[in-house]
Amino acid sequence: WMRNNWGLWGGSRLSAYFTKRGIRHPDDMSGIILTSYYRKLKGKDPNVKSQLEYYKKYWTP
Repeated sequence: WMRNNWGLWGGSRLSAYFTKRGIRHPDDMSGIILTSYYRKLKGKDPNVKSQLEYYKKYWTP
């Protein structure tokens, strides 16, 4: 739902935000969003930078 309705497949400002930071797959984008939200609810630092690095490293051959 999130990927389709928030335009993560392309064309939205949110997808552009992630693409600019090296995250190209909508599944990764939604994963970062959900993990960040969960961490925020639990009073933890979302640590978006480390999540971005994780996904970029995952896709690096």
